[in-house]
Amino acid sequence: KHKGKHLILSSDGLTVSIPRHSGDQTVRGDQKLTKGKLYWDVHIDRSSNGRINVGVCVEGHSLTSYVGQSKFGWAYYGNNGKREHAGGSEKYGPTYGSGDTVRVMCDMDLRTLSFCKNGLYLGTAFHNIPACVYPAITLYTTGDRVSLRRFGTF
Repeated sequence: KHKGKHLILSSDGLTVSIPRHSGDQTVRGDQKLTKGKLYWDVHIDRSSNGRINVGVCVEGHSLTSYVGQSKFGWAYYGNNGKREHAGGSEKYGPTYGSGDTVRVMCDMDLRTLSFCKNGLYLGTAFHNIPACVYPAITLYTTGDRVSLRRFGTF
């Protein structure tokens, strides 16, 4: 339901791909996160250049801009390893791409957002995120595909 019009979502809702280049395309989860310590693993099935953003957004985030481009999103960017919010970016972790798994750790009790790459904890990326956010992923490059592999509490 909440996806850029050029994204293809699998029938089980766990895999998203971009069949042709059409600018940034974001998919937003249906489940709002308001309490608890939640995580989800995003496996990068295919990425030619790492132009994938993984993170969270609020309900008003545009589905045709990347997560982190506006004040409505917070993300870890695969192409350069930076954390992005409100159009700004800062060095954060290593780059990621095909075959990697990014774990998103959203602590809604402390309102922090952290990430892991292939099991390596990268530290807290953001503090004071809003009290209600949604999981979000942006794809950009033709043929890129990601899958939700695991989710739970920590």
